[in-house]
Order: sequence, then C-alpha cells, then structure tokens
Amino acid sequence: MAASASRTGVNDGGSATYTVSPDKSYTLDTVTLRVGSRQETAHVEDGTIKVGDRSYPMSLSAKGVLKVAVSNIRDDVRLSAGAVRKNNGTLFLRNGVTAPYFEGMGNYRFCPEDTLTRAEAVKLINRVTSRSLCVYTIQTRFADVPASH
Repeated sequence: MAASASRTGVNDGGSATYTVSPDKSYTLDTVTLRVGSRQETAHVEDGTIKVGDRSYPMSLSAKGVLKVAVSNIRDDVRLSAGAVRKNNGTLFLRNGVTAPYFEGMGNYRFCPEDTLTRAEAVKLINRVTSRSLCVYTIQTRFADVPASH
C-alpha cells in the first residue's frame, strides 16, 4: 500500500489531503483517522469520516485510490488504512463445513448477529441473486435445507 500527503507540515488551521493507493490484487477496505487524541474508523465507501464533532470528506476513485481531505487542522493528524484481497465478485460456500463461510466477505459490511445455518445461507444467496421475490426451488443435497421455500 502506498500513502502520501499533500503537505508534511501544516500551520495551525491549515489543510491537507491524504492519498492512499492499494497494492496490486488488493482493495482498500477501512480507513482510520486520528485527530489529536480522538480517532474513528470508517469504510472507504462511506464518503465521510467523522472524528469528534467534525466530518472530513473522503473519495474513492474507480481505480480504488482513496483521498481524505482534512481541513482546519489544530492537532496532530494520523491516517491509516486497511486492505483486503480483491475478490472476483462471486460468493460461494466452502464444502465440508456445517456453518457457511463466505469467501470474499472479509470486511465488516456483512455481519449477521449469529452464525447462519446452511439453510439460511442458501436462502440469503438465492434472495440476493433472484430477480423476483416469487417462490423458488433449491436443488440441493443438504439435509437441513428444505427443497422449496
């Protein structure tokens, strides 16, 4: 990952823009901004990050480069970012496990309160990818997944 700042020293009340670029085959996931003693973490697609009572704009380019603009700086500013491996846009269940694990879902965007059963996971995937909310049938050999919902 590469990071840069529009300036390294800022006078009291000044501004700076931070740019973070992911390494090849990675995509940025979260950004943490620390201003003085306060810090906050946000998802890179959120558009803003709020630290204390101030909000700072963020933009994510089509190439996955993140820019965070910090203005009216009165304290030390520190920016860090987390990245995950890019996925190919598909979700699948690992075979041989009773609780599903979604490949490519490493960020906090998908967070059920409890572990999903295979039946719940199959229903979830089918509903997300289904074009209509009509009755649908699942062809499966899982004993705990009803054939029709």
